[in-house]
Amino acid sequence: MNSTTSPAATGPAGSRLEGHVGAQYLLPLLSGGEARGLPGVMVTGVAFQRAGFNNPMDDVIVIGHDHQGRPATLELQAKRTIAFTARDHIFAEVVALACRAVAKPEFETTRYELAVAIARTSTKIEQHIQEVLKWAREYHDAEGFFRRLNQPGASHLAMRDFVGAFRDHMREASAAHDDRSVRLLLSRFQVLAFDFEQPGSICNLLAHDRCVMQLVPQDAMRAGELWDSLQQIALQVDAVGGGMDATTLRERLTSERGYRLAGNRSLHIAREQLAGIAENTLATIDSRVHGVAIERGSLVATALSNLEQGRYLEILGAGGVGKSGILKDLAQRIGFESRLFVIAPHRITGGGWVALASLLGCQVSAHEFLTDLAGD
Repeated sequence: MNSTTSPAATGPAGSRLEGHVGAQYLLPLLSGGEARGLPGVMVTGVAFQRAGFNNPMDDVIVIGHDHQGRPATLELQAKRTIAFTARDHIFAEVVALACRAVAKPEFETTRYELAVAIARTSTKIEQHIQEVLKWAREYHDAEGFFRRLNQPGASHLAMRDFVGAFRDHMREASAAHDDRSVRLLLSRFQVLAFDFEQPGSICNLLAHDRCVMQLVPQDAMRAGELWDSLQQIALQVDAVGGGMDATTLRERLTSERGYRLAGNRSLHIAREQLAGIAENTLATIDSRVHGVAIERGSLVATALSNLEQGRYLEILGAGGVGKSGILKDLAQRIGFESRLFVIAPHRITGGGWVALASLLGCQVSAHEFLTDLAGD
């Protein structure tokens, strides 16, 4: 394969997905940034096919640390298709691997996330499965989670079927499958859709934008080539079950492929500041009515489906119908896998980007900062 041939255009579909997903995680390693599925964590290493090193979900393993130096891990399996049902053997295989990860001593004492990467999402995934995973993270006890799940009118049958299938697969794997164990594993489980097979793929577009930022300005036209190179490197390292840190990756790109890379633009501090602003803004939105949680899962799923068709979404409606509640629910769901930028009237410093950048401690332009955020 020559340096200008994209892995997305050759090889079996499974390998293409692994190459694409692997490259998505090499990008934050290269930039000193954060990875999708691990918001708030600076990536320090990416490895592939490491089951022999006690990483059960081993297609991609991402390691890093948060701003306090605490370690974090994301183990990920790439599955082009998966049904998430009781009879789906691929789902059973993923859950069995996840159960092996749960058995590790560090699973409950450190930040340890598990994910399945898919090439195409669906209404069922966005409307029901993602909602269950969100609930599992919101409730810190199994009793509250299952009470809401089993409450008449509070959940959909598809949500209960998914949890039931999850429990059955845990039982088949000879793992603990009581309520506490099920909620714990669900609270660390993510479903991440990478749309690289879709026409006008947003994942590919954002990856290209981030590649531009990694090159010196004179080489910006090589961004597409850099993205292809990262996919090739991911497949090569995957084939031998290896791993790399940022220094190794940069060396391969510069010495072997002749890229001239820009300096490390770590935006971790600015991202932390932004997270605080977003959290405070969301806290002012009351999404309950007289203390009762309103079910908005179908509306949020529709919003996410519309976002699949473009980069922007406008939510319209009369005053008091719950637009802000939908926005908050949407933001909280996305916030489990990536950073949020939530703004509201009277909650942003005046003076434009210069003032906001100073508040955030950000040293790059607004375009570069937003491009970096959008990338994960």
